[in-house]
Amino acid sequence: MQEASEWLYLLCSYSPFTHCVELLRYALYGKLNLTSLLVVGGSTLLFTGLAIWVFDPQRGMRGKPGH
Repeated sequence: MQEASEWLYLLCSYSPFTHCVELLRYALYGKLNLTSLLVVGGSTLLFTGLAIWVFDPQRGMRGKPGH
């Protein structure tokens, strides 16, 4: 990816999806990529925390504005 485009490489290096694919690739060889594991785990905790913080049980799943 780095040979094709430097900015695309930088964009992909910060994407949790890229690191998830990297974890799967390493798992197929029976290895562990610690950096990818930390990025995916951290992203999971961050986005789960944000979802819990933003969810309002009074509005429900759809967030009906009039109710």
